[in-house]
Amino acid sequence: MATRRSALLLVSVAAITIAGCGRSQDRSTVRTTTERFLRALAAHDGTAACRRLSADTRAELESSRQHRCADAVGELKLAGGSIRRVEVDLTSAKVDLSGSPRWARARGWRLKLYSNSLVLVMTLIWLGSWGVQSVAGRAAYNAEQFDHQLAGVSWVGYVISSDFWNRTLQNWQSEFLAVGSMAILSIYLRQRGSPESKPVGAPHDATGVEG
Repeated sequence: MATRRSALLLVSVAAITIAGCGRSQDRSTVRTTTERFLRALAAHDGTAACRRLSADTRAELESSRQHRCADAVGELKLAGGSIRRVEVDLTSAKVDLSGSPRWARARGWRLKLYSNSLVLVMTLIWLGSWGVQSVAGRAAYNAEQFDHQLAGVSWVGYVISSDFWNRTLQNWQSEFLAVGSMAILSIYLRQRGSPESKPVGAPHDATGVEG
């Protein structure tokens, strides 16, 4: 939640006209605008909050949420926070709120890495489990081969064997069925109060809406 909050504030203050590069008056303007944005959110005043967003940000928010900006801002369920730091560049500004993860407040490769950390970690876990399966599967396969007085196979030989892929697809079958059915059924069906479902009154073609 803190990461999303910081990211939204980054684009919201980017619309401010900045006269210089990091001057104190520019930082003051950014801080004031951000504080007004947070106060509007806390007061559930979507119209006032949207006035602090750039035209491009408002358009992107309305497109992704398929609601007007004043309603879409409320759907984000962003919590306020105290301003930790304000950074002003020549044409943009960045605002960090207290509670934001350290790497979310960084720049360069660390921010890029953290922005994709979930996919990277889940991919590593998947590859690791796949590797463990291949080692254990080879051991079981070779044990069966030896019981029948047949030659064992190398790890590479096992990975390209039909036995390995048969076991792999059997493991994936149930996962693909569960995820695929949820993705398709959630388009047309609703469950009130569930974060996995769109609001009951949302149209079938609505996307990016929290239940």
